[in-house]
Amino acid sequence: MEGLLEKYETNLFVASWKPYFFVLHEDILRIMDYPKKTQLLAQIHLKVSNIKRVSSQKAKSPLNFLSNEGERKKGGGEQQPEFQVDCGGLFELRLRAPDELKFRQWSEAF
Repeated sequence: MEGLLEKYETNLFVASWKPYFFVLHEDILRIMDYPKKTQLLAQIHLKVSNIKRVSSQKAKSPLNFLSNEGERKKGGGEQQPEFQVDCGGLFELRLRAPDELKFRQWSEAF
């Protein structure tokens, strides 16, 4: 399976969702740049990862009033299901699909 997912990213002042192109091939999830889809940014081996469905939560940072345009267009505090990917304790990703149908398709693929 392949398609667009958003990845939650934070830095010192801003927390936002950024689009990336994902390719799931067997047990490897590849993260590609978007919209070009030409550069491989990361690979995640799902055999050593734990993926679970969670409800979206507001950022716990006191600076969560700074968000990107995508957050404002979607209402900011709107609950949207997301995937939490624990990569063997090394790092954790938060991913979400653009809509519920795509979320269900990714859920079945994982």
